[in-house]
Amino acid sequence: MAILAGAKVDAADLTALGAAWTAYTPTLTNLTGGAASGAFAQVGKTLFLRGNISAGTVTAAGIVSISLPAGLTLATSVIVGCATGRVVRSGLASVSTNLLEVAAVDGTNLALAASMVNTRWTGVVEVV
Repeated sequence: MAILAGAKVDAADLTALGAAWTAYTPTLTNLTGGAASGAFAQVGKTLFLRGNISAGTVTAAGIVSISLPAGLTLATSVIVGCATGRVVRSGLASVSTNLLEVAAVDGTNLALAASMVNTRWTGVVEVV
């Protein structure tokens, strides 16, 4: 199966490549009552990520961090898609922290007590 540059890769493509989605429970920081679920599929050094925060409010004005699956290390920092309902958030897979970092859409801190319920993320990153 060939996937051309710029083409969209969906779940069926990953299955055809032999990369099944694997569930993981991410660790969340700066959230009170935070709960999340995630999944990933890895093809070589390419890691496909998706997940959802099902409960939690921001503990202190700042960035909410989401852990990667255990044992994986980012090769580069990249932007990841992130939104709470219809509110777009800024998502960054940060090589300096090896975490997904969620901020306000303009990159500023999230407000104290902001609800993160139904915050979803998805992205494609490179791992070492």
